[in-house]
Amino acid sequence: MRFCIECGSQLSENSRFCNSCGTPVEEDKLENQFVQPNNFKKPNKKVIACSISSFVIVALVAVGIFYYSYSQKNVISSLSGGNAQQIIEKISSSGAAVKVVKKFSAKKKGEVLSIKGVKKGEKISPSSRITVYESLGPGVPDDITKLKPEDAVRELKKMNVPVKVHTATAINPGTVIGTTPQPGSSINESADRTIHVLVGTEGKGVPADLYGMDFAKAEDLLKSRGFKDVKTKERLSSRNNMYKIVDSDPALGTETTSDSITLYYGVGAGQSLFTESSDTYDNHILMDAMKLDSFVGLWCTNSGDCLDFRLEPFNPQDPDYKILNLHGSHEKDYINMRKADNVSTYTGLNLNNELHMCHANQNVVGCSVNYPPREENYMRNHLIYGDTGVVELYRGGFETFCGNSEFDDITGDKCVNGKLYKTGDYGYDYLDTLNKDPGINHGLSFRMADFYLLVPVGADLIKLEKDGYFQGVGKNKPNMDRPFILRRDPKLYKKTEEPIKPAKTIDSFLNPFIPSYKTKPVKFAPAPDDDNAYYLVEQPFNWNKLPEKQ
Repeated sequence: MRFCIECGSQLSENSRFCNSCGTPVEEDKLENQFVQPNNFKKPNKKVIACSISSFVIVALVAVGIFYYSYSQKNVISSLSGGNAQQIIEKISSSGAAVKVVKKFSAKKKGEVLSIKGVKKGEKISPSSRITVYESLGPGVPDDITKLKPEDAVRELKKMNVPVKVHTATAINPGTVIGTTPQPGSSINESADRTIHVLVGTEGKGVPADLYGMDFAKAEDLLKSRGFKDVKTKERLSSRNNMYKIVDSDPALGTETTSDSITLYYGVGAGQSLFTESSDTYDNHILMDAMKLDSFVGLWCTNSGDCLDFRLEPFNPQDPDYKILNLHGSHEKDYINMRKADNVSTYTGLNLNNELHMCHANQNVVGCSVNYPPREENYMRNHLIYGDTGVVELYRGGFETFCGNSEFDDITGDKCVNGKLYKTGDYGYDYLDTLNKDPGINHGLSFRMADFYLLVPVGADLIKLEKDGYFQGVGKNKPNMDRPFILRRDPKLYKKTEEPIKPAKTIDSFLNPFIPSYKTKPVKFAPAPDDDNAYYLVEQPFNWNKLPEKQ
């Protein structure tokens, strides 16, 4: 098989000219012509052209997609809905200035309500000034009490939660006096999601709109309305309510024929909130850290986890002696943490299961913060003895464990090699013989129990942090304009039990998990953070006792 040396076309046998281009076929060139293998095929110019075209098209498409994607990076596809934080980050990455305004709404917390300063599909430029409105979830706007009742109710119903309207006697009838949640607060998603609104009406009794009034002005006003005996007392409160009325007895908004009333006004950090005078000792009036009223109330985190502290009679036959009890989801924390065989039935001196600010004991100066001097004071390692304004609350101020049983040696109980010999189960003579047993006071230990910090408005939390009181550092600073409680979490500790070195006598005050007259407690964990702070839920009105408007 022969081919033209000029155009490559196949030549006919014995032909002297190329049928395609007419080039003469010379014999000597023919003899030297390279013969292609039988499977050779002529390159297809059309295929090559198509391949090149396809490659170019693919490249153009890729460039187009890249350009489109890049251009869409700085484009807002929607002006509402979606995650606000992601939108804010997208705007910020484009170099534009972004302002975030958070508002209560029916949408979930963190969703975008609207965006101003840019149109849908418009490219964001670095010179843009954009405002993103972010949802706080359902709640009560700050200015709700400035609206007319009907307008306030209409606004609150936009939150898509139940709204109940109550009425109460007031100085200014026909106005919105207050709400729950309070203005500027979100609803508690873990509790009743209902918003309560109080509207003032004509009537006799304790005006509901005393709430938030300067306490001296309120005192004068009540006297002008016929109240002859008006007392005032301090109560822990938020910064907005400093020296303003936050509660009363009889309650705000209730009708009464009495001419006596006690007004409670808001205050911040101060020892007087937590101490009360007791005995006179060595010509000193002792001020004891035994006043627990400031802990009473509902305290909740931003996520809705709550602590419900209540002062309740220890014994129905003695209603005047009250102890502080914890209710709610953390009510069983004490039992769960101790894991003792007898924790649910143990009484001892009735001291171990109570919450205190000091070591419950029989020493007349054991809880005194003002006497004797520091080097002898039992409270010297408690925060209430210092100047930060923070106060500790804890259990286990006077107890040890024998094996896996709670133990109180003051009552005469004995512990031998981790076995409890309880008074009442054995005779006193037999119990006395155990003092000579080589195993006496072996198997004793301290265990971690409930521990809380109350941080009032005005407390110096920074000083406490610098002093190394906490384990680690929080990410977000708590709201220092509201009182809050911090709860110690045993899960953050490697060690929650400390063995006691055997000895003839045991000092049950040296529990390392609480402050003692010799040592400070173990470092507190977690460190203060806006996410773990249990903020006081101020509730000036008893909605169950205020009539609902039909």
